[in-house]
Amino acid sequence: MLRWLRKQPKFEDMLATWEILLEENSTSTQTNAIFSLKLLREHTDHQQTPRSLCIATNPFHRYRSWLTFKNIAASEPSVWGELEIYTLQ
Repeated sequence: MLRWLRKQPKFEDMLATWEILLEENSTSTQTNAIFSLKLLREHTDHQQTPRSLCIATNPFHRYRSWLTFKNIAASEPSVWGELEIYTLQ
């Protein structure tokens, strides 16, 4: 997805301002969410909770990914607070 994303002119401006973290060890949607949120936590100042997260995945997988990330983040409200989760369309 990252290679595809970088080839899309409509995302060029956003990519210039976003920090992209790539999780490559998961074997399921749930482990992808767990590992990705862990990766995000490791790359974030622990004094400041990230406000948003954008998931890049294929259209078939989009809703399931969003719901899984939302549920896992909600299970740790003291860590994630009101994290907004988006998907690219």
